[in-house]
Amino acid sequence: CDGEGGIVLKLLKKVTVTKAIATGKYSNNYRAEAIRTAAEMILERRGTSRNKVVIFTGALSVITALKSVGKIELNELKATLDALARTLKRTVIQWIPSHCNISGNEHADKLAKEGGRLPQTDLEISYEEARTTIGWHYRDKWTKDHPQA
Repeated sequence: CDGEGGIVLKLLKKVTVTKAIATGKYSNNYRAEAIRTAAEMILERRGTSRNKVVIFTGALSVITALKSVGKIELNELKATLDALARTLKRTVIQWIPSHCNISGNEHADKLAKEGGRLPQTDLEISYEEARTTIGWHYRDKWTKDHPQA
């Protein structure tokens, strides 16, 4: 259940900035560490980024959750995205499925795998996150125990 994240920023003047991140033990998409870290990296490089930014993610659940009210787990992400929106003319978060030939996507996937090998921190998790993690564990166990199903 260790978390992983990969970030590839394509900036002006053909500058590419990359980062592999560990997202913590028992991480799930609702914390959206990779999206938040990407937004923070863009904020740090305001002079080298465009007035418009598109953050691509494979975490459709995060995009869906951002549209709903009251997701406490997303407060940090919302604050970072608000800061980004105040700085840039336009900020878009776009879902992309795996293997769809978006420039940088395969590189981000490799970085995510590196992030999964980094030391993971223990995070305080919510009831919802614990329930999701336990569900994954038992779904994986059931799949291994019932390969013909």
